[in-house]
Amino acid sequence: MFAGFYPGNVGGDVNFLITPTLKLNLTVNTDFAQVESDRMQVNFTRFSLYYPEKREFFLEGKNYFNFGLG
Repeated sequence: MFAGFYPGNVGGDVNFLITPTLKLNLTVNTDFAQVESDRMQVNFTRFSLYYPEKREFFLEGKNYFNFGLG
């Protein structure tokens, strides 16, 4: 979209608190190259494997959804 506009490979993030409970995230030219792979596991059971989330984008604000039910 902006390939002809920017003279290089420039990108960035802006995080702005609109209110104490509402946050605006803006991203331009996202770099998806920073990927951390999971350990290789072989599953011989009928139960699914569990891989904990490591990506900071998805972990941000997770304490809002911790209701203390368990």
